[in-house]
Amino acid sequence: MTFDSGSIIIDHKSAIPKYIQLKTQLISMITKGTFTPDGRIPSDNEFISRLKIARSTVRQALDELEKEGLIERQHGRGTFITRGVVSGKAAATAGMSFGVFFPNLVYFYPAVIRAIENEAYRNGHHVILCTTDYDPAKEKRRLLNLFAEQYLDGLIIRPLSDDPASYESLKTRNIPIVSMDERIPGLDAPAVLQDNAAGIRIACEHLVSKGHRKIGYIDALPDYTYRRERLKAFEEFDGRCGKKTLTLDFNTPERNIEKLIRFLKSADLTAVVCINDRMAGIVLDVCKILGYGVPSRLAVVGYDNEPFASSLTVPLTTIDPSKAEIGKTAMTLLAGLAGGSSSDAVPSRDVSVSPKLIERSLT
Repeated sequence: MTFDSGSIIIDHKSAIPKYIQLKTQLISMITKGTFTPDGRIPSDNEFISRLKIARSTVRQALDELEKEGLIERQHGRGTFITRGVVSGKAAATAGMSFGVFFPNLVYFYPAVIRAIENEAYRNGHHVILCTTDYDPAKEKRRLLNLFAEQYLDGLIIRPLSDDPASYESLKTRNIPIVSMDERIPGLDAPAVLQDNAAGIRIACEHLVSKGHRKIGYIDALPDYTYRRERLKAFEEFDGRCGKKTLTLDFNTPERNIEKLIRFLKSADLTAVVCINDRMAGIVLDVCKILGYGVPSRLAVVGYDNEPFASSLTVPLTTIDPSKAEIGKTAMTLLAGLAGGSSSDAVPSRDVSVSPKLIERSLT
């Protein structure tokens, strides 16, 4: 049996690049056994004519499939499915395509995404990455656009909205869904979560072990579950020490420096724990303004173990939420639910990933 390119649908209005639409549908058709190995697939010209797409789009899709060993080009004969590329169980489970939705590609998430992609690649799967720029309306639109293609085998999402109506469209999809960092409102889907409370306890216990008894916590808006969990853990920490909290707002950065200066001057602290490494960086800048030695006058602990934390003038002690483990766990869980994991130990419900302390010079 050979390919019929007419069974492939390209949505010219979709935000998904056309070559990814073509590539993903071809992968699904090949690996699910829709077509027999060694079948000849249509020529570039046939794809161009039937699908109304550019030659560069076709070539990019086929080039990637060839690199991944799913097709082979034979000079003078055409392009064929690679012999033996699917068989038995592999035909039903290999080469799955998963959507991945994240708020951005800048802070925290790059390491998670890299782990997701590595785990997917290790098992022969493919990832379609979408970013939402912390915009719930954009997230909703992109979900609808992505599912209009109807060729995803599963979805990993870091949900943004608190409104269950934003995720109504997911209830009708007959695919597994895994959330990260936040549970999906109104949807019974497993989640891979940070243990934020444990991370804050580890940070506080570390400072107490260093002799600190006057510890502050620098909180920040906007409000997310991780923010509430970290703040609550600090407030509940019982380490026989005085504690004070300041909440800043990343949406109004021009006011933060002045508030932080007043807080550090009046609170009589010897150490602070920060909601994340970005906030720790701001604290370090304010310490320079105030002439505070770090850590001799004020010890600082961050959270998230961002790459810049180790390259500061005085490297930052921080909590590592195990981002690589979060990404790998999410991909393993999703692939297992979809039937495409090589792991024999696939969790069925929520998974909490443990953080760890990365001790450097600032404590």
